[in-house]
Amino acid sequence: MNPARIFLVFLGLGCRAFGGPVAHIALFRSEFVTRRAWLAERTYADLVALCQFLPGPTSSQVGMLIGWRQGGWRGLLAAWLGFTLPAAAIMIAAALVLGRVDLASAAPWIHGMHVAVLAIVAAAVVTMWSGLCRDRWRSAIALATAAAILAVPQPWLQLPIVAGAGMLGWWLPAPAVDAGPEALVRQPSRRTALACMLVCGAGLLLLPLTGSGWPATISDLFRTGAMVIGGGHVVLPLLTNTMVDSGRLPGDTLLAGYGLAQVVPGPMFSVAGFIAASMHGQWIAILGVIAIFLPGALLAIAVLPVWERLRRYGPARRIADGLCAGVVGLLLAALYDPIASQALLTTADVALACAALAALALRAPVWLLVPACAAWCGLVPG
Repeated sequence: MNPARIFLVFLGLGCRAFGGPVAHIALFRSEFVTRRAWLAERTYADLVALCQFLPGPTSSQVGMLIGWRQGGWRGLLAAWLGFTLPAAAIMIAAALVLGRVDLASAAPWIHGMHVAVLAIVAAAVVTMWSGLCRDRWRSAIALATAAAILAVPQPWLQLPIVAGAGMLGWWLPAPAVDAGPEALVRQPSRRTALACMLVCGAGLLLLPLTGSGWPATISDLFRTGAMVIGGGHVVLPLLTNTMVDSGRLPGDTLLAGYGLAQVVPGPMFSVAGFIAASMHGQWIAILGVIAIFLPGALLAIAVLPVWERLRRYGPARRIADGLCAGVVGLLLAALYDPIASQALLTTADVALACAALAALALRAPVWLLVPACAAWCGLVPG
């Protein structure tokens, strides 16, 4: 597929992907499974399950692998650039004009976006449940996963909980015999997979030796991208330990960037642009954005050959089914907390969410739904 087309598709998604990784996964599913039919429901769920277990930004890795599937390395780069560009540009610009931007006045509009995100994720949970939790056993795994995540709401525990769902899948009834799942993505050669792993390892070993100043910032961002497991929120404690505690970055600056990353569309890892721009200017900020995303992209390509073989056979297929049910449970838990708990504050919010769900049922485009909900909360007196 033409990389330019992939770039434009992901650029549109990057401009309206509010709500964090869970909302991004729901948005990708709506775009690439339902609307464009680039891949099947089960294949998409397998892709999400794989990225859930890799260090790095889960939703961005899903997008990059979809781009790889459609166009190889050029497709991967086009997908990443399109999805990341809007958020990175906003974050870098905000860092350069820090102190002149008043986000408080935009709070009602941002709240309307949260309500739209609630409707998008709810619709995705319903559809994915019907496709991936098609019997009582898989439904039980999804519900148990959601209950466990809500009972112990620590981001770093999401990974072992979803892994437990995969282990429960070992005892699932064998799936019906069929021709097997479609290919997840085009497979890299062994040489390519090994090269990706070596480049990632070399970056972790050699970048810390490059010295202080902006090279140290790039090294810290690269290491953060290679270590984050459990969602983009884990970026905050990692960067606090490496940059704030060392005195190189004021804590208030990190918190300002982290807060802004919650309300802009696109990946939360775009906070790297804010941090690097605040410390070293816009050109180093571009390097910082590349550095934090690069390890996740390399690791995703490196593990593809192993994952493709595992997902096709016997017990591994049942474990993959358990993982897919766990992913549905993860979405269900996130739908309740933090999405619904932050979006549904009044009866008017409930009414707006119901209207948004009805609009989605009538196939209203997501790109129109998000600004419509934002405008309603921003313009209509509460």
